[in-house]
Amino acid sequence: MTKGPIAPEVEKACYRARDLSQRIGDSPHLFAILGGLNSIYYSRGELATALELANQMLSLAERKDDPVRLVWAHHALGLIFDDLGEFSSSRHHFEKSIAHYDFQGHHNYGWVQDPGACGLSMLAALLQMLGYPQQALEKHRESMDWARRIGNPNTLQFVLTAATRLYFERGEFKSALGVAEERIAICTKHGFEPELRAAMVLRGLALTHLSRNDEGIEQILQTWEGLEAKTTDDFDILYLIAEAYWRYWASNPRAQSVRTSESAFEQGRP
Repeated sequence: MTKGPIAPEVEKACYRARDLSQRIGDSPHLFAILGGLNSIYYSRGELATALELANQMLSLAERKDDPVRLVWAHHALGLIFDDLGEFSSSRHHFEKSIAHYDFQGHHNYGWVQDPGACGLSMLAALLQMLGYPQQALEKHRESMDWARRIGNPNTLQFVLTAATRLYFERGEFKSALGVAEERIAICTKHGFEPELRAAMVLRGLALTHLSRNDEGIEQILQTWEGLEAKTTDDFDILYLIAEAYWRYWASNPRAQSVRTSESAFEQGRP
């Protein structure tokens, strides 16, 4: 089995490193260790522990008055509060994280995804949810511009994912289709297989909203049938297939007529 960031031995190593760092004082590695542990518990959905660790990160960052650490500490808290459904608190921490991010310099923030672009993207989603659609659109555009500028494919595909969902919520399905297709191209180029499947499903769903029902349903079905080993997460695709068929039936009078005739026949009526 591939050892990932949540493998038990990784967790134990992080705790040993944290204990050692705390015994010798404020080690320069302590913040990174806390961040690693925070990521482990956040990935597991153990949000209470993740929140405790993120608060420790923030305390350490504030004590050192380190803008890079403040970016990450507030970013971690923003993610956790978003998962907890505390959206105003999440918004506050993402705004704080972005305020400390250096958009003029050339800092390497040292992670798979850039916290500036991803933070702007998360903030856009929160603003849309909290009833500020114009501000949401502005932050979305900033996140897209910055993600394209820095050219990190992991960051760009994350931002494109959030953009697709934002456009769905706004009912802007042509724009949703455009960013879904851009995400497909990025994922295909860089071999992001799970993300590619998700992008293809969202492309199919966007097509059904644009009355290209047959093409959209075929896209979603092909993605489902192409899964070699299905997980519980993949069963969300079945819901989208059902939604796509419902939309096709609801917008197609001929299909409704056929369904009504079939129902009458099944009940024994002429």
